[in-house]
Amino acid sequence: CCVPHHSHPMACKALCIVAALLTAGLTCVGVVILHRTPPPSRRPVPPDAVTACASNPIFKAPSDAKTEHVRRGAEFDIVVHGAAGSVGKLISQYLATSPGNFKFAISSKSYSKLDVLDKELTELVKARGHGREAGGMFILDNLDEESLRKLVRRTAVVLNAAASQRLASELVRICADEGTHYADLGADATWQRRAIDVRHSPAQISGSKIILSAGYTSLPFDLGTNAALELIHQAMVSVPQKRIAITALTTRLWGEEAATGVVPSDTDPYLLTPGVACPSDTVVDGWGPARFDGQLGTVGLPHAVGAANGLVVRRSLELLGHRGITYADALSLRAVAGRFLARWMPESLRMAGQFDLFIMAHEEASGLACRVQLLGHGSPSSWHAAGLLAETGLCLSTPSCHRANSGGGVMTPASAMNTSELIKRLRAASLEDGIPLLKLEVVGCNQSVSAEL
Repeated sequence: CCVPHHSHPMACKALCIVAALLTAGLTCVGVVILHRTPPPSRRPVPPDAVTACASNPIFKAPSDAKTEHVRRGAEFDIVVHGAAGSVGKLISQYLATSPGNFKFAISSKSYSKLDVLDKELTELVKARGHGREAGGMFILDNLDEESLRKLVRRTAVVLNAAASQRLASELVRICADEGTHYADLGADATWQRRAIDVRHSPAQISGSKIILSAGYTSLPFDLGTNAALELIHQAMVSVPQKRIAITALTTRLWGEEAATGVVPSDTDPYLLTPGVACPSDTVVDGWGPARFDGQLGTVGLPHAVGAANGLVVRRSLELLGHRGITYADALSLRAVAGRFLARWMPESLRMAGQFDLFIMAHEEASGLACRVQLLGHGSPSSWHAAGLLAETGLCLSTPSCHRANSGGGVMTPASAMNTSELIKRLRAASLEDGIPLLKLEVVGCNQSVSAEL
């Protein structure tokens, strides 16, 4: 559990021992107390909708959607707005040292902070010996529509790192009008639903992709779910109707999770999927209270990020034509212990965080289970999230990284982007130490639904 080559080896080893003992103790208690807690029930499928609710993946772009994926003639590939903030700086630093032939600019309302950042990026590129400096620096009034619209027209992609929801709403509105792609790290479900209701149709027409939750919340979970579903569909290609349950379990976590906007436990599981054809889940995170899961052979606990992930993943499933699938998201006891202990570690160790994510797609009738594992590097709430958003921007600025015939709209990472290409990019991407930013590994498919975690 220790980060290699850190400056506090004895402290880390001691905490690892404490974490192991704590995890073992909690596991024993959890198995005894929680093994009888039932999982949330699946919503019954109406008898006349059995065929319609079969998991049959189809994705069709609206007939009036533009087919071109990236805005042509833009001066910049990416503009990072809110670049002077803590996360905005990390995104800018990541882009400055990333390989590839692209141009990016930084934007903020504070000239002094942006000027300092611009000089820091110049020094960073010189020190690394590769990369590029910011190609432009823009000082904007956050709510001045004319300034924001001029900025949006000069770029193919806007990455919003500012915290203001009013600003985010303005940027989404203008991007949807202008055909510019947009992504952020936000996880406020109420704001996301308003964006869907008001901006989905204009974005479809202009071809703009508005990507929800493109950081630790909820990109790894969305990609992993899509990969597990692809595996099980390939393994059961001759079976037209499938009843599939997706389970996402974070088995190891070192660092703080981050979800901007906590999702209440009584939120409608399909809040971000208006008009859903075949609702199956009854609770927002799909997991419910802490309980022992016999299929996984472990105790899982609910967490705030799991609820936010559930909303985004269900929107992906609906946009991609996957019907009648349940989704559950939880933390293992080991992950809970790691998250707690990370709070007491030096900041340098918290920044060098990591997580392991296990996702299983289980077909209920046959018992077939397909599994993937994702290994993430960097603190989920800072460096990892910044890297994921930066890579989302680079993907959106590259035509081959878009999902074929996906058009525009208020979308999710898996429904908007070519997931195979994005997974390759994330595996090739790295932070300062050369470790992959996010690596997806196929565990495989078999009839046994128990797993070694």
